[in-house]
Amino acid sequence: MGTRPVSEDSDGDGGGGVMSGRPKDKGNNASSSGTSNPNTGSPDKPGPMDNQFSGGGTSNAKVKSELRQARKSSAQMIHAQKELLDKMERQERGGLRRVFTLNRAAKMTKLRAKLSEKLNESVLVDEELQRLERQSTALSATSLGTITRSGTAVVNVSNVHSGNNNNNNNNNNNNFSSSFSSSSFANTGPSGFSMSVTGLSSLDETRDFSGSESSGGLMPPMRMSSGWEDAQEELLMLEREKEDILNDLFQAVDMPAVLDLHARIASFSSEIKAVASVKKQADRVEEMYRKALHLLRVALAAVVSPNYSGSIREFALNAYPLAVEAGHLIDQACHVIQPEARRKYASFAVDLVHVRPPKFPQPVSDFARRSRTHYDPHSALSIEGMRNLHAAENVLMLLQRLVIQKLEGIEKWQTKLTKDQEAAETAHAQMETRLQEQVAVLARSVSV
Repeated sequence: MGTRPVSEDSDGDGGGGVMSGRPKDKGNNASSSGTSNPNTGSPDKPGPMDNQFSGGGTSNAKVKSELRQARKSSAQMIHAQKELLDKMERQERGGLRRVFTLNRAAKMTKLRAKLSEKLNESVLVDEELQRLERQSTALSATSLGTITRSGTAVVNVSNVHSGNNNNNNNNNNNNFSSSFSSSSFANTGPSGFSMSVTGLSSLDETRDFSGSESSGGLMPPMRMSSGWEDAQEELLMLEREKEDILNDLFQAVDMPAVLDLHARIASFSSEIKAVASVKKQADRVEEMYRKALHLLRVALAAVVSPNYSGSIREFALNAYPLAVEAGHLIDQACHVIQPEARRKYASFAVDLVHVRPPKFPQPVSDFARRSRTHYDPHSALSIEGMRNLHAAENVLMLLQRLVIQKLEGIEKWQTKLTKDQEAAETAHAQMETRLQEQVAVLARSVSV
């Protein structure tokens, strides 16, 4: 029996729910699990749920590889579009453009054709990138839990912890349990902890596996939940319990070196959380700019397409609304970055907080608002809009260049944030190791 990727939906685009598909074979096996056949006594073939996760690691690695390749292709497309837009701007603003009018028109036509081709390719790459991102997210959520036939998902906290770089200070909690074996913390270490997550209301569909007529009855519906929120709450509870134990120990025995290490660890932990918070803001800003870039690609592709008639009405109905929505996303991105991030990363945040995108000519905006209800090609508004149409098309190109420049700055900011986070986590791990050594010595001295 064939297997299906975990993140495929029923339409096959790989971007839907984790378990939204329906089984392909329903009547051949006595049951969907690998149990024995009551009639023959021989084991049946493994069911879909037994085989579905057998290649989960390989599928996840393959999706991540494809996702990296898609992101690389998207970056190359963005760079190529920027070069073409720069060439078009130089051709448009060249000093001899009035002298060589015919030559300039031919070059602009050629550049528009190249840009149209690149934009169409970019739209396809963006759609594939979004599909792979949804599939990767679904696979990551699935890898956190194990499906059971009762409709619950058993989630290993260590798996959840390994997927969250912001909580690396919990990795060594099990080492503390060796020193405090008599405490309750030793019995609840993350290395041996698992919990059952119920309340699987996040899925809209369930997968129904029915046996053959001879087996009788239907199998219970199988559902999946990552249990991410519950696992995070459990990790926070364990962290608080660990802090309480350490505070009690430090109050009982006064050791300045250990207290200093504990204070430095708290400082590094706070730094990790601060960098993670800023990174979330940068991710949100990047997401908005990428959405804006996608909208502008579609709008500009319509303008430079060979089928474009060059009328103000076509521009107002097709490209203009997309450009306006992209402008709204740019304005919203300015308000995402918080004051603390602005102070700490002023060189990056200032360029993203104070953004003034180019505006369309007022006659074009007025025509776009009024042409939805009434259109008269001979009206003064239509004539004035046609006069400013070329300027509006240039604004569209300038908008896309602006978004590409901001995305390049965001990419540099993300690199800086990643380095800061890695440095804070490394220092935190070193201090944590030293503290464990000091606490182990202290625990032995107290026990004696």
